[in-house]
Amino acid sequence: MNENADKTSQRMYELEVRQAELEMQNWHLQEWQRRLEQHEDELALLSRIGAVAVDSPNALEATAAILVPAIADVVMIDLLEAGSMERVVSLFADPAKQQTLVGKMKRVYAQPGWKTVQAKVIESNESMLLPELPDVLREVAHDDAHANVVRAVGIRSMMILPLTVRGRAFGALTLATAESERRYSPASFQFAENVAVRIATTIDNGRLLADIKRAVAARDALLAVVSHDLRNSINVIQLKAYLMSQRSEPQIREDGGFIRRRAGDMERLIQDLLDVSIIDAGQVRLERGRHSAVGIVRKAFDALEFQAAQKALKLRIEVPAEEKLDVNCDPDRIQQVLSNLIGNAVKCVPRTGSIRVRVVPQADDVCFAVTDTGPGIVESDLPHIFDRFWSTSRNGKNGIGLGLSIAKGLVETHGGRIWVESHVGSGSTFFFTLPRAVTAQES
Repeated sequence: MNENADKTSQRMYELEVRQAELEMQNWHLQEWQRRLEQHEDELALLSRIGAVAVDSPNALEATAAILVPAIADVVMIDLLEAGSMERVVSLFADPAKQQTLVGKMKRVYAQPGWKTVQAKVIESNESMLLPELPDVLREVAHDDAHANVVRAVGIRSMMILPLTVRGRAFGALTLATAESERRYSPASFQFAENVAVRIATTIDNGRLLADIKRAVAARDALLAVVSHDLRNSINVIQLKAYLMSQRSEPQIREDGGFIRRRAGDMERLIQDLLDVSIIDAGQVRLERGRHSAVGIVRKAFDALEFQAAQKALKLRIEVPAEEKLDVNCDPDRIQQVLSNLIGNAVKCVPRTGSIRVRVVPQADDVCFAVTDTGPGIVESDLPHIFDRFWSTSRNGKNGIGLGLSIAKGLVETHGGRIWVESHVGSGSTFFFTLPRAVTAQES
């Protein structure tokens, strides 16, 4: 009898141990699930911060609204500008506090001979965690009036983190809990540091973008003034050169023609610079319409025929058998693209070489291809061929590397794409596509 009781007792003990093990495993599983969900929430919050448009005038307010009340009941952002601190954001989860306490916090914000805790964090470039109210009052409040404001806000716990870019702290992010009665822990402190990095990057990117916009605006204004004055001078030069080219003396006539050609080069350079400016600003104005792809190619050919004849180059057009092949485009701009591509080919192809332009219909597009028998492009140059101010060795000293960049901008503005295929010694082919014009029957 005793032996059976002992066995039963042993069995009960083993079951209890197993039950405890199962409960512990279940607790671990629940804890891992909780941490996984928290990690996913944190990643989602960081992603939302990263998605804030840096060029928005309310970028910081939008960022603070993501944090409240997700991880804080109060968010403040202080920035250091020209040696002085400015609180640019104060956001409360409680609307009543937002109305009544923002002004009070600013009045106690800066006092003579006293540094705010945010200023200390910026100066040291080290984060600060204040998990309990006494710590907050001791570190933050500089007198009884300030302490009363902190109590009115209801702050329970606080984190202050420097906003740092390239090793320099230029601001501080303050996160505080109040009515939620949450307490910040080392784990939440570690996540808050990631948040501060994202916010600092947002601010820095916004500043860089603003600087770029100012620089582009200044450049465009300068180009507009300079191009106007230069064109006036070029017009006078061209007029004088034209009169020289009409003289009977051979040398004067030849000099006049030479001056006219060089003045034309200068005028095209000015137009290229203006085109780059317009493309950068996204302000290319297109007079779109239904136009013959073959007709556009023929006009571009006609414009360069004399230049090609001087090098005894063979120009050839290959077009499809169908008579009607229309594209939706601004014909002047596409002729400019073709002139750049064909003109580059004329420059690089040696005497008696050839240039071939094909027009190939596709399902929704029309593909244009300009093939030359030039020296080709080295493989290392191919990724940069459409970069601004890039000039491959095949072009020698011709141009300043804007033509292909402008061609790319104009094609992409039309909704097409442009690319190049080339091998050294086998020539090059530049391709670009344009949307095919749809007939009434097709639509």
